[in-house]
Amino acid sequence: MNNLKTENSERRKIVPASDHKNDSDKGRVLQLQTELERQRIESEVAIQNARRESSNEIEQLKQTIALIRDELEKTALNSKEAVQQSVAGATDEIRGLKETIVNLRAVLDEKDYEKSAAVQEVVQKSSDEIDQFKKTVSSLRDELEKSKADARDEVQRIKVENIKEVEALQSTITSLRQKYEEQSTSQKTRLSK
Repeated sequence: MNNLKTENSERRKIVPASDHKNDSDKGRVLQLQTELERQRIESEVAIQNARRESSNEIEQLKQTIALIRDELEKTALNSKEAVQQSVAGATDEIRGLKETIVNLRAVLDEKDYEKSAAVQEVVQKSSDEIDQFKKTVSSLRDELEKSKADARDEVQRIKVENIKEVEALQSTITSLRQKYEEQSTSQKTRLSK
């Protein structure tokens, strides 16, 4: 503002005193100079206001940029934390799934072992039963053969006894027939006498 007053007084000094032809021209020039000075001052004030507003606006924009930057950094940090939490959660879930897989594999291996053991046991029992059945069949076969042999021997013995009995009976019959014939002949002889 002091600069404006100094320039105004210097301009007044520039106008030479000898050129004062008429006071109205001077007044008019003075009025125009005053008007020009006023416009220049208003222009400078407007420029300063515009600069101040521009400076305020720039400051506000800087603050807005700083806020947006802070917000972006917070968002990036939150995003990074969310990603880390997601990764940690996924890692925990993967670890849990791996443990579940290991446990299930162990259970399956145990079931396979139990199944194999059960199958082996069944096969062994079946093999033992088959061996026992074979022994039983062999023993029964031996007994059957022995029974057949005993039965043959018994049949043979009975046949021999029957033959002997038949022979004895035939001998008795022959003997009795001879006796009968002899008696019959003797009776005939007696009767004929």
